[in-house]
Amino acid sequence: MAPDYLTFSGSSLIIHLLLTLLTFVIYKLNRDEDWGVFAGTFYFMGMYVLLFLVTIGPYLFNLY
Repeated sequence: MAPDYLTFSGSSLIIHLLLTLLTFVIYKLNRDEDWGVFAGTFYFMGMYVLLFLVTIGPYLFNLY
């Protein structure tokens, strides 16, 4: 059973927006000036996937 913060109306859009904003803040705080475009992009994507799997993954990939 998913918690209420995943099941309200419009949650799919709002959760993705919040995860994107949180990932952007983490990216801006931790980026290195020596990174190129690809390194920064892959860091952002990796952090987004990690946050997505931690917050939504257990309910999306429920194996029980």
